[in-house]
Amino acid sequence: MGTSTRVLAVAFLGVVTAFIGSTVLVQHQAREIDADAVMISRDAAPGIQVISDLRAEVREMQARVFRTVNGSPATDIVDSRRRLDELLERAVGLPTDAPEAVNLNQAVASLATQTATPALVQAAIPSTSAGQTSPEAAAATPSGDVAVEHL
Repeated sequence: MGTSTRVLAVAFLGVVTAFIGSTVLVQHQAREIDADAVMISRDAAPGIQVISDLRAEVREMQARVFRTVNGSPATDIVDSRRRLDELLERAVGLPTDAPEAVNLNQAVASLATQTATPALVQAAIPSTSAGQTSPEAAAATPSGDVAVEHL
């Protein structure tokens, strides 16, 4: 065997070794990507959907509360609160890690203190039906504000 044949054989083995090594490395990285994709599809994606639905429902509830203060019927608020509670139950039922659990507990506590309950809305309706809102009724609203023209 000549020198050129040995060089050619060593180069061929080097190329084969590099190809096999790169294939093993890419497969290892692909497994990590697949594991992350499964985690996203089972944990993060449902959480994002529930949080998005919660945010939309809170905004809907705020609009309904303001409409009720302005004289519309309050039945929508009760339904909205029921949907909000259902979404909160779904959010709590999702798998969480430690930091998520802390943030979720803070969000649930914040929503519980900031969202209007049907009792608060019902208490505010008599004063708004006459077209006047007292400062006490305004203080009973979730954020303590009512449209200026009603004060």
